[in-house]
Amino acid sequence: MVFESILGSKAEPGPLITRLPEIKLHAVGDAAKFDASDLLKEGKPVLFLVIRRPRCVLCREQAGELAKFKATIERCGVRMVGVLKEELGADEFKAFWPAPLFVDDDKEFYKLVGRGSLHSASTVDYIAPQTLSNLARAKAKGYSGLTGGEGFIYGGLLIVKPDGEISYQYAEKQWGDHAPVPEVIEACKALAPEDVREAINEEGVDFSQLSNGAYCGDTACKL
Repeated sequence: MVFESILGSKAEPGPLITRLPEIKLHAVGDAAKFDASDLLKEGKPVLFLVIRRPRCVLCREQAGELAKFKATIERCGVRMVGVLKEELGADEFKAFWPAPLFVDDDKEFYKLVGRGSLHSASTVDYIAPQTLSNLARAKAKGYSGLTGGEGFIYGGLLIVKPDGEISYQYAEKQWGDHAPVPEVIEACKALAPEDVREAINEEGVDFSQLSNGAYCGDTACKL
């Protein structure tokens, strides 16, 4: 997969990184830093939502739609965490993401989902047909956004096991390209105890909540 930078140059992604490296985070409004691996000390897998821009309507959609399945994700034993590269818009973003938010000043999580380097959109991508379609989808669901903040550097989503192994990884490829929610749920179920996984499978997961233009990455969801 080829990524375009802000300047239009292209870079091939590096090899997939399979373990969480040493990354420093801090809480919103608190400069004291800690190791991201500390979040794994509870012995639970952690879902890291790596957010491109907290004021962005598309990022708010991503968080809000995934948050609809918070109960199922946590039932699988997976903890949800949001990662930002700046604090602007963080307090407003909490309305869409009912889970802890931390700041990655060094953008190491963004490099992680980019397989070792930062990957960014170009200004042309903002008016690309797929971006406009994604914006229309988010607005049709009732999401809105604000200006301000760095919005070119792509984010993504990671699920990390307690031992630091990355069990699921999704890299954003364009504005509004998000990890498919059904795929994320399957990745969480794979880490759940067998009895929990069987119970969820028997009960089913109501993906109809993703109606009105569900985001599913490059392909349409089969709900």
